[in-house]
Amino acid sequence: LKHIEKVSVLLHCISAESVSIIADYNTVRSELSKFSEKLLNKPEIILLTKSDLIGPYKLNVAISEFKLKSKDVLPISIYDYGSIAELKAKLL
Repeated sequence: LKHIEKVSVLLHCISAESVSIIADYNTVRSELSKFSEKLLNKPEIILLTKSDLIGPYKLNVAISEFKLKSKDVLPISIYDYGSIAELKAKLL
C-alpha cells in the first residue's frame, strides 16, 4: 500500500450488487487505517460498480446510504459511457 500514499484522491470500487455496501466500504476503510491513519483523511470517491446490473430503486437506495454519510458517490458501469465521462471530469 505504500504507493497509495502518493495519490491525491482515493477511489473505492464497491459492487452495486453487494448485499451490504456500507460494510464493504467500512472494511476497506479499516484496512487503510491499519496501514496509515493519514489515508483516512484523503479525499475519496466511492464508485458503485456494475450499476447496470441492478434496478434504479436499489441503486438510488445505495447512493442514498453513502450520501447520508456525506460521501461522494458515483454509480459507474463499463456499459454507461456517461458515467465514465463523469468520473473523468471529477478526476481532472
